[in-house]
Amino acid sequence: AAALSAEVSAGTADAADALRNIDPDALRPIAGTVDLDAVAAAEDPLVEVSEALAALRVVRDDVDSSWLIDPLQREVAQLGRRLDDGEAQLDTAIQAVRLAPGMLGADGERRYLVLFTSPAEVRGLGGFAGNFAEVTVADGRIELAEFGRVEQLNRLTRDAKAVCDGCPEEYLAHWGRFGADNGPDGTVGPAVWSNLTVASHFPHVAASAQVLFPQAVGRPIDGVIVADPFVVEALMRYTGPIEVPELGRTVRPGNAAAFIMRDQYLITQDRPERVDALDTLGRGTIEALLSSDLPRPAQIAGDLGPLIDERRLLMWTDDAEEQALLDSTGLLGALPELGAGGGFAVSVNNVGESKIDVFLERSVEVGWVSDDDGAARLAADVQLTNNAPTEGLPSYVIGNAFGLPEGSSRIYVSFYGPPGLDVVTRNGEPIAVTSATEAGWSVYGFYDVLTAGETVRYHLEFSDVLATQSGDVSTFGSQAPVAWSQPLARREK
Repeated sequence: AAALSAEVSAGTADAADALRNIDPDALRPIAGTVDLDAVAAAEDPLVEVSEALAALRVVRDDVDSSWLIDPLQREVAQLGRRLDDGEAQLDTAIQAVRLAPGMLGADGERRYLVLFTSPAEVRGLGGFAGNFAEVTVADGRIELAEFGRVEQLNRLTRDAKAVCDGCPEEYLAHWGRFGADNGPDGTVGPAVWSNLTVASHFPHVAASAQVLFPQAVGRPIDGVIVADPFVVEALMRYTGPIEVPELGRTVRPGNAAAFIMRDQYLITQDRPERVDALDTLGRGTIEALLSSDLPRPAQIAGDLGPLIDERRLLMWTDDAEEQALLDSTGLLGALPELGAGGGFAVSVNNVGESKIDVFLERSVEVGWVSDDDGAARLAADVQLTNNAPTEGLPSYVIGNAFGLPEGSSRIYVSFYGPPGLDVVTRNGEPIAVTSATEAGWSVYGFYDVLTAGETVRYHLEFSDVLATQSGDVSTFGSQAPVAWSQPLARREK
């Protein structure tokens, strides 16, 4: 024990000395520029820390013995877990400093498409894309090349007679009917960009965007970024308030998400004026970011980390190594792999052409139910509530394009799970669903309508995830079902 303590102290000191060689201020983005030399210089100290932790693991393994008394066994086990976590984080950090210069244009200009989404009109990925930005990066210098509305991309794509040849086959097979399929004239639908985010697996969406964007604007892109209103709100903490002169308003960091998803629809029913306000807010935020001295990367990561976990901030590039790095941080937005214990999730797409989903609430419970013979099957209960009013808001918020009463929400519901769905009910009554696949998951979909104030309850059971067990079903499971959540306008605690 004494030897272990001494080695740990020495190794910790070595790691601390190595980390002190990294200057956090040198890594701060200054006025839209990242010092690539400072990023590259961080690699050697991080490798030294990794080597120090590897040496600690050797010591830990040497002293691990069944002859240790229980308190020491627990300490050694805890150290092992901490080393596992630390080594995984260091591997990610080392890979990041190795790949970041290339992603920031060290080897030639990079071009990224940024899609600003809003769950006020919900899509499988989170929300519809209302605005876009084209950002270039060369030698660490980030610049805004273009900013506009997605309607502009829709128009350019129509004019170019674009096709989605080369888009992921699985995306086209299930989601192509929402605009990416080639229509009677041999080109994609007129609102393909408005519906591009219907899928939940971001790599499929991003790869499709990479196919379509060059046809629309004549320039290729190397990657795609998605940011929703809560990401904009978080970034505005660094920029401060943004003036929106079209409406005589100042949007502050504390209410930016509410303004984008709700308040801007209440200010005026003049849609062109509202569109100008959104353009001003989005462009103003990016330009302010690129002209500001941002905090240290650790603070930015701490501020944005929860939003990455919620799938509100995503990033994809067409490089396999970079994809692996982004996946390790959660930014890639890929659906997790189904485990032996199965998995479940639900996503909703607005197919009513409204901004009503700020009133959508959701609850999901996943567990096990037992048969009379003691077999357990995966089960899920989903509750969706439409809290929209029937009056008092513009028609483009609570109306629809299908003649339904005001306040009605027309949606396409998708249940993600394992194969073998043999029970699916809506308010206790069986319903029919279609079946497809997406990123290793089976997807079961159907159209539904929720009237104002209505709550619907769905129940599902999967026969392909079964196990024989004894005792209380709630204690079953050597592996818990995999779960993930679609981001909605209401953040779930």
